[in-house]
Amino acid sequence: MGKPLTATVICENILKEHWSNCAERGLPQTCTKLQERMLERRNELAIAYEDLIEQTRGCATAVYLFFDSLMCAVFAWNPTSISSMRHDKARLTEVNESISETADRLGALLAEREEIQNRNSFGTGTLYHIVNVVSEASSQNYLFKNRVEEDLKALSARYDMKYWPSLSDIVDVIGLDAENTQISIHDEVTEAALASPRTSKADFCRAFFQRVKDEACDTPSALRSDFNLKDESWASVINCALDLPPEELIDGQYIKRLRQRSREKAQTQV
Repeated sequence: MGKPLTATVICENILKEHWSNCAERGLPQTCTKLQERMLERRNELAIAYEDLIEQTRGCATAVYLFFDSLMCAVFAWNPTSISSMRHDKARLTEVNESISETADRLGALLAEREEIQNRNSFGTGTLYHIVNVVSEASSQNYLFKNRVEEDLKALSARYDMKYWPSLSDIVDVIGLDAENTQISIHDEVTEAALASPRTSKADFCRAFFQRVKDEACDTPSALRSDFNLKDESWASVINCALDLPPEELIDGQYIKRLRQRSREKAQTQV
């Protein structure tokens, strides 16, 4: 009878399987480097692997899903990506504010131009009907030209200007929309990553936790809903995932405090 496989060997075999499957689909270089690093640092991860096998009850599919969650987190929610997301989120707020301010000015100018032309016997020959604007803007759109334009022009001929919004009214609505908009995050992992206003290692930790949670369900071949590694195990995996230098390594206490703050924040939002 052969010697039982250790948790490290079991996890590494599953990691290599994941590596092979991903390679067929064009594995991102960041994930390739991570998998190589995990194999190199097997001693550092040995206790975490034992914990992982215990938590998954030795289910190979569940271990595979854990590694898949880790790879996804490293690829899509690494510190550089999260920093970029945070910058873009802040910039999106600024852009909406600028759109609102610009729309106010443009709407006022359009209304003034219309008023000047209406009270005089001269004008500029500029666009004034929304249908004409749509047609001009869609001049290179084959589908619009062949499927929509004729019906839209017929509609504009059927109803005179009193039935249509002015260009200034349209711009005003665009401005109000930008002014009143609220930024919404479309997935829970990104929401977790950006939960703090400042960039830190905690961003990736929260994203990784949530990505694992998203995989959890109570079926025999998946991560259970109560799946939860020990704090030290999470720390070991994350240290390796982010390839943190010695002076920046996190430990179980860091994970414990982070998760406690997350729970407290969630309770206050209920």
